[in-house]
Amino acid sequence: MPENIDGFNETQSFKEIQKEAKSLSKWFESIAKIKASDPQALAQLDKALQTMPNDAEFIHHYQAYKTKAQSFVTTARHNRANNIKRLISAYIRDAQQSGKATREFIKGWRIGPLELQINFEQAMISFCYNQENLTKWQSVGSVEDIQKAEGTALTLLEKAALPPELLTKVFWEAYVEARKRNSRSLDQSLVAINDFYREVRIALVRSRYETKKPHLKLDRFVEFPKYAFLYNLDLYRSMTSQIPAEIKLAWQTGSMSEVNKGNGVVVNGLEAANEYRFICYVKQAQEGNLR
Repeated sequence: MPENIDGFNETQSFKEIQKEAKSLSKWFESIAKIKASDPQALAQLDKALQTMPNDAEFIHHYQAYKTKAQSFVTTARHNRANNIKRLISAYIRDAQQSGKATREFIKGWRIGPLELQINFEQAMISFCYNQENLTKWQSVGSVEDIQKAEGTALTLLEKAALPPELLTKVFWEAYVEARKRNSRSLDQSLVAINDFYREVRIALVRSRYETKKPHLKLDRFVEFPKYAFLYNLDLYRSMTSQIPAEIKLAWQTGSMSEVNKGNGVVVNGLEAANEYRFICYVKQAQEGNLR
């Protein structure tokens, strides 16, 4: 749970709420423990009922407890929101002082290639790349917790990066294979980005077996999550000028309807200063369509 501020100890207060709940449930515990097959079951039930408070008293206890528990939830959420705001401010300040590019946006912050998403009520954070989760949502109680999660996210990106030569080869092979299966009637040179992603994964496995005996266990590229694809997609786009013209790819957006249906991907995540863009299609590059 988050740090305590303004004299509010969330953990201790939560334990008190649990203790009172247990106290309220004691009237039913003896009933729950009765064995229905016991010849004395009815007598035991009758005895337990005699110890219960009258209706008005029970309702009073229940309503008082519910009011106190709801008040605790409201206070805890307010405390968490204040706490996480303080931690995020300190974390961003440290990042800026260390020379990292930062940018605030509606869901949180962009720090270098990462996107920090924040759940203020739960005092939880998650790091993403191009809006795809790198780290799971986790509670944080200090700036160090956030920095540790950032390090984990950056390590995942570093490990996901393909060597430029392999990246160029795999992307071209994936495009060629996807184009063979293309059913678009208007422009068969356009390949849907999700179909391209699928072929990239297949091409990566194929490339691995090219350097291994076929019976050996595959030790790389079994997993290639979407964040890894998007990161390498941005890396590819950043080195377009170095790719031979005959195997160079270009990227095309689609309609807002296609994007809303999940047929597009977010790109431009390498630098915090860059605006996100959506890509829906891949095609072979020609003069003037290298974006």
